[in-house]
Amino acid sequence: MHVTNYTSTHLYQPVNPRILASLQGLVAVMEPLYTINKEGPGLGIGRYPEDVYNGIDTSRGNPWFLCTAAAAEVLYSVSSATLQNRSYQTDPLSNILYKRFLPTLNETSTIYSTSTQFGAVIQGMVNMADSFLSMIEKHAPRNGTLHEQFDRFVGGRKLMKGRRVCPLAPGI
Repeated sequence: MHVTNYTSTHLYQPVNPRILASLQGLVAVMEPLYTINKEGPGLGIGRYPEDVYNGIDTSRGNPWFLCTAAAAEVLYSVSSATLQNRSYQTDPLSNILYKRFLPTLNETSTIYSTSTQFGAVIQGMVNMADSFLSMIEKHAPRNGTLHEQFDRFVGGRKLMKGRRVCPLAPGI
């Protein structure tokens, strides 16, 4: 997931249409799954919809700080690579995500940086990535210590007792 060479031909680059379709599929499933996603400012993303580990034992899974951050990272990476390339290809798989931001996209075409469609999709991806990080910021404890998960119903107001992931740097 932490990729810096976006021109690589490896299968799992963030710009790969399968990655884009998978991210949109995950977002579409997680959006209605957690009550806190209805309140915003963004979405919390969990490991998978059927997850039952709740940070203590088993019952119902929750959004994870790292999963939510990883979703943002994919969108920032795709936006950055697309800006660098000054174009992107649409196809039935990538459009599963791209049409979230611009429903009128053609099934297969090349969108160049000079078009309004280009800017709309890039801005949509950046806004969505920002919303994921806003969700983390909203539900992270003020002392900067992140647990694995935040509660699906009330978010950070009820911290999970799972392992702590890491303290954040002061001021974040």
